[in-house]
Amino acid sequence: MICPREDKTKQAFEMIEQGVKDVYTSDNFLNYLQSLSKFHNYSLNNTMLILCQYPTASLVAGFNSWNKNFKRHVVKGAKAIKILAPYQVNAKTQVEQKDANGEVIRNDKGDALTEEKVYTVTKFRVVNVFDISQTDGQPLPELTHDLKGTSDSSRALIKSIEEVCEIQIEFKSIDEDQTLSGGAKGYYSLTEDKIVINSGLDDIHKAKTLAHEYAHSLLHKELNKPQSQREIEAESLAFVICNHFGIDTSEYSFVYVATYAEQNDQFLKQTLLNIQSNAHEMITKLEPIYERNMDMNNDKEFNIDLNDVHSTDDSYLTPVELEYISKGLVEDLMNDVSAMPVYDYLRSKDNEPELCREVIDSDLGAIVDKYADKHPLAANLYHVNDYFEKGVKETIFLRCYLDIMDPNMDRPFVEDSIQRENYLRFKSFGESVLSGDATYIKLKANSSFMDLNIDNLGNDRFAMSHYYEVNGDMMADPDMEITFDTENQLIYGQTFQQDNMNMYQDINSNPEVADDLNKFLNGWLKNIKENNYKIAEIKGDDFSITFDKKGNVIEAEGNQEMINKNKFVQFNIEQKSQGKGQVR
Repeated sequence: MICPREDKTKQAFEMIEQGVKDVYTSDNFLNYLQSLSKFHNYSLNNTMLILCQYPTASLVAGFNSWNKNFKRHVVKGAKAIKILAPYQVNAKTQVEQKDANGEVIRNDKGDALTEEKVYTVTKFRVVNVFDISQTDGQPLPELTHDLKGTSDSSRALIKSIEEVCEIQIEFKSIDEDQTLSGGAKGYYSLTEDKIVINSGLDDIHKAKTLAHEYAHSLLHKELNKPQSQREIEAESLAFVICNHFGIDTSEYSFVYVATYAEQNDQFLKQTLLNIQSNAHEMITKLEPIYERNMDMNNDKEFNIDLNDVHSTDDSYLTPVELEYISKGLVEDLMNDVSAMPVYDYLRSKDNEPELCREVIDSDLGAIVDKYADKHPLAANLYHVNDYFEKGVKETIFLRCYLDIMDPNMDRPFVEDSIQRENYLRFKSFGESVLSGDATYIKLKANSSFMDLNIDNLGNDRFAMSHYYEVNGDMMADPDMEITFDTENQLIYGQTFQQDNMNMYQDINSNPEVADDLNKFLNGWLKNIKENNYKIAEIKGDDFSITFDKKGNVIEAEGNQEMINKNKFVQFNIEQKSQGKGQVR
């Protein structure tokens, strides 16, 4: 039976074969070959002369050749590279005449008869050539270019190879290393047994190059294979490894392999077949380290302080952060749970969901401990944060019992959060500001309660306030600023102000109050419903509407389209919130 990893690796090798074939038929490849054909193939002696004078030389041609063949010109002040160019001259000499049998023909006196013979003599003269780096003009056709960009995957792979590789890895600039200054992206030094990578590369190319040189260090300690085979092996393994971890290097790797395969399909196929086991071994070694490093990337993305989370069970993390942290752990837990003999029974529709929850509750803690090293943050949170533990168990339950495998649906961290409940409660009367139509909404209660004001502050930030007047001053009672995550349908308390108590709190200066602000907002929104508040006024940039207590329009001014869109807004206070409202 083929496991998913082996199947994925096999597909990656097939992609290389097809990708190389596509390179050979591309217009870019044909243009590249035509360009190369115009460059002279220099002898070994001339090659040595060129490198002695200009160690970083790559493509060399004469002054006139650069102009005529490549539409480039030698820059002023460039120092010529001296090489030896052969030329031929005719010479004459007297040679003995011979008959058809090769015998010397003689005269009557016995003297050998001679005749004049012309022959060619090869001589050498010094000529000037220049490297492409000494020229300007039209760019030459290129088969490929450096891979651009960065990603969590590329950073995690770089760090993972650094951890598993048993030899020294150095990242240097082209100014610090002669080999790199010659255009190499990286190299494995057999004599020093170390890997050197160009530090100036973008992370995606850096990850590919590191995987390439790592492969060299494992497979090519001895030079018992031709260079073409070594390069095909290293680049193919780099592609397969990167592909496994979600990094696409095909636009570079396929061309690289093609230049060494030289259109020998059988040679390429056999070379790829020989290294498939190496690919499996390298991926198996890298995978657990990579997943751990990806978890750490996620922590950094959300600015999570690992030490703070480990030291207390009160650390505030948003529902989206908790969901993100749980993903790797949940996937591993599902693999273990699905291997349990009781798994199929748990999935049975004849089974009661309470039994499924009971099994998960009793067995999951021990399974989590297995992954303490692989997912340290998630495993720790499972034991110190009740909400996180419940969210993990609920996710596993949804997948086991209800067959919900869509990550956009099995989201208990988000769906069960107080932030989601607050969002739905606010939306029941504040949809006009959420949509961006309105900049201000006023709500009134049927009793003596103060008016409620909603102001759109921009950038998904809103102010929600009660105010009263004392000696001409407006007093907040209270005033909260809140932010909205409309994609995930969540609302977060940001600041709290209560003037009669001289109180002001904000999460930037004191993150620990975030939980309390969300809980207070939840109670406030419930009170708005219970006290039967109704929309009394809506204002936008170019319209305004005033309502009576029954929701009928009293007055409307401005943009008629916006008025028509918002005039039937009702404060549907009886609307039942769909959130489950788990208060953290």
